[in-house]
Order: sequence, then structure tokens, then C-alpha cells
Amino acid sequence: MAIVNKGRLYLIPCPIAEDNASWAGQEIKNCLSGLTYYVVERAKTARKFIKMMYPEVNLPSLIMEEFDKDDTSKNLMALLQPILDGHDMGLMSEAGNPCIADPGSLLVALAHQQGIEIRPLVGPSSILMALISSGFNGQNFTFNGYLPNKRETLIPRLKAMEANMQKGGQTQIFMETPYRNEFIIDACRQNLNVHTLLCVACDIGAASQSINTKTIGEWRKADITIYHKRPTIFLIGKK
Repeated sequence: MAIVNKGRLYLIPCPIAEDNASWAGQEIKNCLSGLTYYVVERAKTARKFIKMMYPEVNLPSLIMEEFDKDDTSKNLMALLQPILDGHDMGLMSEAGNPCIADPGSLLVALAHQQGIEIRPLVGPSSILMALISSGFNGQNFTFNGYLPNKRETLIPRLKAMEANMQKGGQTQIFMETPYRNEFIIDACRQNLNVHTLLCVACDIGAASQSINTKTIGEWRKADITIYHKRPTIFLIGKK
């Protein structure tokens, strides 16, 4: 019986700003031109990026499966079957790199268990771009993902993050759904120390990009309505 060599799982970055793929190089185009199978967070976004990078692609010929954090290990195993059958596959998030603030890590973890080779490709990370633009400690930092959405649990979490930053200089990075930006900024400026620094990195990579680092005291005087419904990364730090 012939032995089938396993395919590889390519981790393919997507734009973090709509229609801006100027960072994407030949390596990504070459990868896309050779793939038929994809597992993606959102098929519509994935198809748009593939067509942008590889205009001659026959989109209907692509086999694309969506998945999310609620998929069971049985479902994830089924998604990996084409790789076990010898086909290469691409994993794509809705924006940026897969597996960061994204359920892709579940599939990658299972792929490791199955002895599948993982091939990450280079692309933008709004988290790292916000960090290097903040002026905060880039050698010691924590990404906290999404914070609690209830004020009674959010405030203690913010204060604990601030304490960690003050004690060890560890930059604290987090994110929020865009329609809650004003809520999160207001929670910070009402509950953090007046001298603590907050960086609000908005629309990273887009023409409307805005990255501002101010003290909490300064944020208390700022107009925060301009951040409504704009993708944003938040950082707490010090000079």
C-alpha cells in the first residue's frame, strides 16, 4: 500500500487595513498560486485577498472551509483531512496573522499533534505595530486580548494590569470591539493613575491611521468620540 506524504499547513497573513496589501510579497503570491484547500475565519474576506494577490485565480475551484473557536476537535480533525491526504492547505484569519486573537491556534495545535509541518508566512501584526509605535517597553510586554465587558470586572483587571506595568515595567496590550472604544478609554481615564500612559493605536496600516500616547490626565481632556467604530489596539505603559 502506497504511503501518502502529508501536506503542509501554511499560515497566511491578511491585510489589517482594508484593501492595503502593499506589504505582501512574492512569497505569499507563490503560496496562494499553489493552494486549493483553505481553512479560514471568514470566506468572503479570504477570497477577496486571494483575488487581490493572485488575479488569475479561479475562485470557484478553491475548497474553503470556515471555522471558529466553538468547533470541536472532531470538526477540526475533519478540516485537516486534506493535509493528511497529501494536499497543502492555507490557514487565514479575517485580518492580520492567523492564531493571534484568532481561533487558528486550535487548528495549529492539532496539526502539531498529527505531525503536520507548519509554514508561517510574514505579514503585518497590528499588536506589534502598535507596540513599536507606542514608545513603551518592547522587551517585556503582555498581550491580554479582549478584556471583560462588564464594568465591575473590567475595572479590577485594568488596575491589575497597571500594577504589573508599574512594578516590572511590563507593557500591557489589549483590544476591544470597535463600537466599545469610547467605553474602554473612558474606563481607563476614570480609573487609572493620572500619570500612567495610555496609547490608543487606531486604524493601523490605513490612510486614517492615528497613534497617540498620552497620560491619563491628558486623555481626560481629549475628545474620544473620534475613535468610535475604528479598529484599535490599546497599550498601558510608561517611559
